[in-house]
Amino acid sequence: MIKKIDIQKFGLFFDYSWNSEIGSDPDKHSFKKVNIIYGRNYSGKTTLSRIFRCVEKEEIHKDYPDAKFTISTDDDGTIINESNLTYSKNIRVYNTDFVKDNLSWLHNEEGEILPFTLLGGDNTFIEGKIKDIDNQLGVNDEETNSYKKGSLYSDKNRKKIEKENDDKKAKSLADDLTQRLTEKANYDIKINPLFARQVDFYNITKIKKDIQDIINNNLTSTLTEKEVDKQKDIINEVRKNPISIVPSISLNFLDYVVASKKLLSKKITLTNTLAELIENDLLQDWVDKGRDLHKDRETCGFCGSPITLQRRKKIDEHFSKESEELKECIKNTLNQLNSFRSEINNYLTANNVKSDGFYTVLLAEFTTIEKKWNKAIETQNSQIDILEKKLEERLQNIFIPLTEIDFSEIEEKPVDLNSIINELNVLIGKNEDKSKSIEEDKNIARKSLRYNAIIKFLNDIKYTSLVKAIDEAKIKAEVSSENYEKIKITISKLEAEKANLEKELKDESKAAEKINKHLTDFFGVDGLKLEPSEQQIDEEVKTRFVVKRSNQEAKNLSEGECSLIAFCYFMAKIEDELKDIKAKDNLIVYIDDPISSLDNNHIFFMFGLIESIITKTKNYNQLFISTHNLEFLRYLKRLTVPFDKIMKGDGKETSQKSWNHYLIYKNKNDSISQSHMRYMPKYLSTYTTEYNFLFGQIYKMALPDENKINLYENEYSLLYNLPNNMRKFLECFLFYKYPDTHNPLNDYLSKLFDGAIHPRVNRIINEYSHLTWGERGTIPEDIAEAEETAQLILRAVKSKDFEHFKALCKSIKVDHNIEL
Repeated sequence: MIKKIDIQKFGLFFDYSWNSEIGSDPDKHSFKKVNIIYGRNYSGKTTLSRIFRCVEKEEIHKDYPDAKFTISTDDDGTIINESNLTYSKNIRVYNTDFVKDNLSWLHNEEGEILPFTLLGGDNTFIEGKIKDIDNQLGVNDEETNSYKKGSLYSDKNRKKIEKENDDKKAKSLADDLTQRLTEKANYDIKINPLFARQVDFYNITKIKKDIQDIINNNLTSTLTEKEVDKQKDIINEVRKNPISIVPSISLNFLDYVVASKKLLSKKITLTNTLAELIENDLLQDWVDKGRDLHKDRETCGFCGSPITLQRRKKIDEHFSKESEELKECIKNTLNQLNSFRSEINNYLTANNVKSDGFYTVLLAEFTTIEKKWNKAIETQNSQIDILEKKLEERLQNIFIPLTEIDFSEIEEKPVDLNSIINELNVLIGKNEDKSKSIEEDKNIARKSLRYNAIIKFLNDIKYTSLVKAIDEAKIKAEVSSENYEKIKITISKLEAEKANLEKELKDESKAAEKINKHLTDFFGVDGLKLEPSEQQIDEEVKTRFVVKRSNQEAKNLSEGECSLIAFCYFMAKIEDELKDIKAKDNLIVYIDDPISSLDNNHIFFMFGLIESIITKTKNYNQLFISTHNLEFLRYLKRLTVPFDKIMKGDGKETSQKSWNHYLIYKNKNDSISQSHMRYMPKYLSTYTTEYNFLFGQIYKMALPDENKINLYENEYSLLYNLPNNMRKFLECFLFYKYPDTHNPLNDYLSKLFDGAIHPRVNRIINEYSHLTWGERGTIPEDIAEAEETAQLILRAVKSKDFEHFKALCKSIKVDHNIEL
């Protein structure tokens, strides 16, 4: 395929660089499958076509002996230039040179159309070659209805039977495996909720994908019973209620140890003490309790004797305030230790931490932490016991300090419950995450069980052996098919050669019939036709075509008639090539300005001929069409164009039409005219009519865009043209809607705006589109006002004719749901 062209010198082209004018990206900036070229007359279109014709003829055009150009292709980097015009592909160019070379009758009265083939050769020699081909192919024996053994037709039939048998065997093996996979997918996996969600549509496609995944990851072993049960538990698991984070234990047990030490070792200052009480702990405790019980009594509750003030005072002095306070502190500490014991013993339960609150996959981890916790609680309780025992001992004899106390085992090995709580909170976090991913976990478990079942199934049916047998059968079938195709190709070549030889024996009127058919079918030209005529040429009788009108030789043909016949002649010449299966890889067609001097009806039929014979069949390698006619250009946008697959930036594949639009134009520098080619402007390549273009300009202005000011600073002409664009669009829209007046803008504009023309619209399309007042031309237009006016117009059109509005939006590829 031709990708680009650089023209150092050729006619009006000189120093033309493709990379400078078009671009240097080989994927984006290159000729495509279809290439539409527009240019005014004398801009350089035919000059460009002549470069292609130089390659077709493999000779430099006689008018450009000093030509220099370079054509780049994607055919193994082939470069074509004025020194090397050889190209592996067939190029067929229709331009004025083709017409002059083949249809001289367009230029002089004695001229005639060159025939496709010439009669007068050695027919006997041709018939002999045909007979040799028939012998190779084979002649059918009518009695046996078979071809001679060893002939190509006989071998073809034999190879066909071999191919069909091998195909049948390969298909039978493949169908058998497909049936087994289908049954496994539909009647086992699909209906089993342990293998697939019931909302999923599991079928043969999915089981094939699973099998491929199993093979790719070399999964061969099956699950144990215990592993299967574990996966089932995950699938059957219900969503757990959230478990709150367990707060840290704020009390530090070592603080109790320190406090207890102080209480146990504290000394009490003795005043008037009772010796017998100090020596007897039980008696002292009994008296202390009795003292409290006898606060309001005059006699002893035990013996009935009166309690004297002196005795009461002596007992009270024994139990001083300091000793009372110490007792109270010890009791409080004992109560705190008891509360601490109760708190830690019930801490997990109180915080709603239970094994049934955790998911199956986390139970083992919870059990480990729970055991660790219970062991720590057991150790902590034993340490509390030690403190309580010592405090009780001091409480029994408050006046005797305990000085030799060894709490080193507690102090050196403190129990760290909060570190275990931290571990537990991490597990609770995992549990919460499992709540979020429970469905994913279930899908993973289902996949595990499903793969387990598939692996067993593959082992049962000996899948590897089956696939190997199928592959071997397919290879054998492919070899048979290749052998069959090879002999078919050989036969096809001989048959084609025979057909060409037979064609040389036929009358050349068939060639004229094609041209006449095109003239009639596509252009409705009945009176004008071509007929063969035998003429004496160089001492031989040869066939030439003559042009007839109403059975009389035609003279003084109009330019339009010449154009029609010339183009139909060209199409007839390439029609057989287009039918060749190799044309898609080898045929490049270049059609230069085929509609010269044709009226509008013929322009449409010219498009129809190209569409029907060339583009609709898609059997060509590359197509170039140039024109100066805008009407024809509009039709060319309807051509059937193949699609290219391209990769987007996100890595996804998409497709787009394989065509590009180019503009050839001529400019003058220092009195020297020079032709250029670049991409066609959007207003020519995108919009079907000026009406669509005008609508696009209004739509563009109506879009709210904070960068619009910068845009119109760079493209100020769009802003200044907007009033005229709005006026022309409204005139066209109203004319089609109200075709009963010559001045729809004045007569019906108010109807578009429900009886009252909006002042902004009136101002822009009347005052701004005319510079009748001089000062109007010096006042710049306000973008905000222009945007609001554009929105008013679109809103009115959308309201009055929504279907028309939608169609306009679709024609310029924008959203009809624009907020207005």
